[in-house]
Amino acid sequence: MLDFNISSKLQKDLSVLRISGEIDIHTAPKLKKFFKQLLEKGQHKIILNLNKVRYIDSTGLGTIVYLSQEIAKFKGLVRL
Repeated sequence: MLDFNISSKLQKDLSVLRISGEIDIHTAPKLKKFFKQLLEKGQHKIILNLNKVRYIDSTGLGTIVYLSQEIAKFKGLVRL
């Protein structure tokens, strides 16, 4: 079983994502899908709380870079 969880909270126009577990080749697609859903809802200001992430590999880092690049198209922001 994959050790990975995402929860989100909307604070005004800012989405705060709390991510826990491991972000790797197995869980990064789930994270990317979650990011795409936020973008489709017009949420372009995102804070990623990674305090409970125990491990992140290059696939996970690439997913975060993807989010940053997509958000930039809307002049939004991503903060860790």
